[in-house]
Amino acid sequence: MATESWRGAINMILYGLLFKENLDETNAAITADAIIEYRSFGQGPRFFLDAIQEALSSNKPIMTGMFAEPPHGLDELRHSEDDMRSFLASVAENLRRRQPWPPKPEAEH
Repeated sequence: MATESWRGAINMILYGLLFKENLDETNAAITADAIIEYRSFGQGPRFFLDAIQEALSSNKPIMTGMFAEPPHGLDELRHSEDDMRSFLASVAENLRRRQPWPPKPEAEH
């Protein structure tokens, strides 16, 4: 991926975590499920795994803009850069462990 081309994909994941207090293994597995099953993320697991790997290998901050501060000033929803990097590493591990991934489901008409 080109310079920070991972940012959009990572921001999609971060948006889904805005109101999550715990960045634990359970939430990492739930996030991986949503990616693999194309529920919340239509681009699929390869797209997100590549983005996560690029973000984690980058020295650029992941927690920027609206994600750097917790919503509504709720300090219990504040996540550090290190916490988010650990969480994304867990999501990536979940994605790798579950390969091969099922094909994208057919769109319902």
